[in-house]
Amino acid sequence: MRVLAIRGENLASLAEPFAIEFEREPLRSAGLFAITGETGAGKSTILDALCLALYDEFPRVVAPGSRDDMPDPSGASIKEHDPRTILRRGAGRGYAEADFVARDGRRYRARCELMRARGRAAGKLQNRSRSLWLIDEGGAILEAVESGVEAVNRRILELTDLTFDQFRRTALLAQGDFDAFLRADARERADLLEKITGSEIYGSLSKRAYERWKDAVTALAALEERRKEIGVMPGEERDALLARCKESEEARARLSGEHKESVAALQRLDALAQAQEKLAFAQADCTMAEGTLAGLSNERQLLADLARVEPLRAPQAEMRRAESSFADAQTAATRASQQQDAARAALEAAQRGERAAFYALQAASSEIDRFQPLWEQASSLDARLDAQIQEEATALAGAQLAAERFAQAQTRLTQARAMEATERASRDAARAALEALASARPLSERWGEIEDWLAKRAEITKERIEASRAHETALAELTRAGDMRTSFDAQDENDREALGAVLAQMREREAALLALDAPAIQQRLDVASRAHDLLQAMARAARDHDAAQAAAAGARDDHLRVGAEGEALATLLARLRVAREAQAAQKEEAERLGELADATADAQALRLRQALEDDEPCPVCGATDHPFAHSDDAAQRLVEALRERRAAARHAVALTDKEIAEASEREARARALQEDARRRLLEAETAAQTAARDYAALHAQGPPAGTPEGVAQAAATIAALQQDLNAKREALMNLRTTARRLQEDVERLRKAADDRRDAIEARRTLRDGAETAARAAAEKRAALEQGLAGLKERIGSLDRSLSPFLALCDLSTADLDRDPNGARRWLEEAGARFGAAWQACEQAEARCAELIPKIAGLDAQAHSLAEHAKAAASAHAARADDLATTRAARAELLCGEATAAHRARHEAHEKALRAAQEAARGVLAEAGNGAAASDERGAATATALEAAQGALDAARVVFTEALATRGFSGDEASLLAFSREEASAMRDTVESAQTALRAAQAALAQRRADVAEAQAAGLPETPRETLAAREAELAGALDDATGRLGALAERLRQDDAARGRADALSAEIARAAATRKLWDEINAAIGSKEGDKFRRFAQSVTLEQLVALANRRLALLAPRYLLERAGEIGSLGLQIVDRDLGDERRSTRSLSGGERFLASLALALALAGLEGRDSFVDTLFIDEGFGALDAATLDVAIDALENLQGQGRKVGVISHVESMQQRISTKISVERRGGGVSVVRLRAAGFG
Repeated sequence: MRVLAIRGENLASLAEPFAIEFEREPLRSAGLFAITGETGAGKSTILDALCLALYDEFPRVVAPGSRDDMPDPSGASIKEHDPRTILRRGAGRGYAEADFVARDGRRYRARCELMRARGRAAGKLQNRSRSLWLIDEGGAILEAVESGVEAVNRRILELTDLTFDQFRRTALLAQGDFDAFLRADARERADLLEKITGSEIYGSLSKRAYERWKDAVTALAALEERRKEIGVMPGEERDALLARCKESEEARARLSGEHKESVAALQRLDALAQAQEKLAFAQADCTMAEGTLAGLSNERQLLADLARVEPLRAPQAEMRRAESSFADAQTAATRASQQQDAARAALEAAQRGERAAFYALQAASSEIDRFQPLWEQASSLDARLDAQIQEEATALAGAQLAAERFAQAQTRLTQARAMEATERASRDAARAALEALASARPLSERWGEIEDWLAKRAEITKERIEASRAHETALAELTRAGDMRTSFDAQDENDREALGAVLAQMREREAALLALDAPAIQQRLDVASRAHDLLQAMARAARDHDAAQAAAAGARDDHLRVGAEGEALATLLARLRVAREAQAAQKEEAERLGELADATADAQALRLRQALEDDEPCPVCGATDHPFAHSDDAAQRLVEALRERRAAARHAVALTDKEIAEASEREARARALQEDARRRLLEAETAAQTAARDYAALHAQGPPAGTPEGVAQAAATIAALQQDLNAKREALMNLRTTARRLQEDVERLRKAADDRRDAIEARRTLRDGAETAARAAAEKRAALEQGLAGLKERIGSLDRSLSPFLALCDLSTADLDRDPNGARRWLEEAGARFGAAWQACEQAEARCAELIPKIAGLDAQAHSLAEHAKAAASAHAARADDLATTRAARAELLCGEATAAHRARHEAHEKALRAAQEAARGVLAEAGNGAAASDERGAATATALEAAQGALDAARVVFTEALATRGFSGDEASLLAFSREEASAMRDTVESAQTALRAAQAALAQRRADVAEAQAAGLPETPRETLAAREAELAGALDDATGRLGALAERLRQDDAARGRADALSAEIARAAATRKLWDEINAAIGSKEGDKFRRFAQSVTLEQLVALANRRLALLAPRYLLERAGEIGSLGLQIVDRDLGDERRSTRSLSGGERFLASLALALALAGLEGRDSFVDTLFIDEGFGALDAATLDVAIDALENLQGQGRKVGVISHVESMQQRISTKISVERRGGGVSVVRLRAAGFG
């Protein structure tokens, strides 16, 4: 990977856009360049921009502890580790961009954009946007590769093959993190070195070798075990077995023929017995149906009576409706009378209320006229009072403020004088405390050195404790490994014994399974199941045929009966329609005359008739003859007669319409019943034919012997055959269940045997691991014992340096061992107490000097405020006297009540009374309207009551005439209480009984024919018991013969399979043994379960090479030190060899800041020169660290960095060291511009 350019805008202090192009001069030809600028100018921000563009994070936000919340200009808060914190405050958007050459040799541009809502400086931070483009050599974008944070991050990782942590540890020695590789633990170094060398392939090879070896061992053991379990039959035993098979086949054929003859004879006997049994059932059913029909004689008579009284239903219903209408009219008339009385009472009450409201309003108006002069006088005094109250309040506030200011001044003066006394006492106490702590002065002045020594001693002590614990752990691991070997041996012995027992049980059950001959049992069961299914289908077809025949007979009878009823109803309906036409003509004439009668009885017509004069023309018809002008009785009789005629015509038409409707309904019902009977007849005949065809098709499939060929009456015979077949199937299924249980036992025992073998094999692997762990623990114990001795010597050297300072606090090195934190805290507190006493003394002197001029100023201020408070109190007293005089004068008017309130109260009272008068008038008008309306309703309800009475009388006359016309008495009319639904249900019950009788008679005839048919088929001479015993004996013998034959065939088949497996296994075992030997050798060299043996070896070799390269650099930078790989073979630890101390080995953490920097620089330069990598950056960035070097060492470091240019590498240095900046001619200068803004400029000889 090669970095081509870094760009950005509005990142921290770098507000303006900047672009650092490494492909352009002067950076293109510079092997070493510096990034310079004042502290805080933004030098490290350039490296942050590079990391943000590439990896969406940068070192400062991933540092430990950066997890607190911090405020944002938008008012929200964000985490310190949020990358968006780099966006400059006051900026609405910014970006970081980097161009680079990836592992594939192509150029890319990565960009991270930061923005706030709507681009405003105080807008809410938005989500980051990431983009990745493919660019050409001129920097032009060719195509978009990815977009989105996660997608770009994944693609950058693929292109660079470096995570952010790996990038910053190999190419970026960031500020405060320059020794990251040096401080990394073994796991982190392993990940980094794996990326450097591509050694992940070694881990894969190591795991694959182990897996292949384990597979080879398992495969060989399994093959050998399988060969042991195979049993091959001897030749003589096999020949004898073949002869027995032939004999068994001949015996089975002979038994099968005899068995078929016995079954056929038994089926003929069973068919006759079943036919006779069904005949008895049919006779009983027919007798029961006849009794049921006879028991319904009362219902049949009742149905006939109901048919006679049916025409009376319509007149009776009309009479019931008239009675209900009359009752409703009576209720309405009563309610109207009550409403008239209430309306008259309401009218009288409204009149009284209106008069009372009028008089109350006159009284209120007179009261307002009386108070008018008093309200004007009181208003004048109220205005004067408001002004005086304001003046008095202002004077009072001034007096109170003056008094308050005077009191505050007095308080401040008193507090200042008390503070002066307190500070003088504090100053004297601080001086005494300082003199008492004089002996602790060295602890305060040299605490930095003491703290460094204590930290080193604590670190070494911690290492010593950890080493001791590790030593004890190694001893425990040795003991545990021995215990594990002993335990594994005992468990292996137990599993081998259990394995032998399981194999013996498995062989026993396999022999029993072979004797049962499971395939032959299954074959016989399949044949029986097919026969069972066929018989079941044939029985279903026979039952369907019998049911269809019975249904057809019933439907045929229903069709004839209902057809006759329908013809009678059609004749009746034609006669009723002729009568209806005649009645319609009579009704039309009666309606016309009735309308004339209604017009004559109208109130207006009555007034006109009374106004007629003799020999004067009628204003309606123009006639001069007025026969009813002065005779009300004759006219009324004529009107009543015409109305009665119209009502009778209407009633006659209604009765005829009802009869037509009922007759039409019954005729339609009869047609529907006839159609339903015809449909049922067709369906039954079709079902019978379908059942017969299905039965014939099933019989053609070859049912068991004895199955009837014809479908008629075949159900009983088939049922008997099914019962016998079910018994045989149950016996076969029991045998199959036994065979399956034996097979399950074999499989269970085989699994148990495999589990035992797997357990033995697993313990063998664990035993190998325990032995390996024991060897490693022994090596580790020896190394730890050597390390403990060195740590003890280093602690003694530090104790000699600390002893003089411990003595100042009566402490010793034993106190450091017993309670290091307590001893350190005691020393630190002693030095801190001296420092605090010194600072307290200085601060007390300064505070005393500050209080003297402050007290003098407060005294003068208090005197001035006292004079001002006295004058303000006098002014307030004068204003209060004027206010009291005016209040006394106002209290005498209106009883002291406020003018506006007093006037408003009286005016509101008058307004309310005026509104009450208006309301009373409205109530009076509404009561008058209500009384008039109630009178009108009373007249209307009286007329309606009279009409309802007439309709009721007419309906009762019609019903009575209907009873007399048909010759019915009251008892017969009571039959109308039965509803049509009840009569219909009763009719259905009678018809069902008749249908059942016909079906029973048909079934009886069929059963008698079945008995005759069975007798004609011929019966065997042998008794049935003898035949049944012979059939059972033959069936058992046949089953035994079949079982023996199947068992013998299975034994032969198993022996054939065993011979084939045995031949194939011999060659396979030989190949597996050769494979096992090969993988034994490979696994011993490189294999491991976790893949770490070969991988750690490759990583340790890489680390050795890296340390060798680093030591070449370190020999120039710090000749005193030498880097060395620490720990056992394959370890990835690092330690320092101190040549000045006799090649003493110590931790890299014991180096000083400058020494750690030089060691880290040597490692970074070694990484830059390591060969065989395609995932590392060609530019090394170093942020600070040179300030810890002396002048000579600094020159050596710069020379080493300049030498990298010859290797095609670039090094960028960020440093404040002036001499270093002078040595480097090419600079990226970060210059302040004020207001927290910096700009980036390139500086080089002959450039810009």
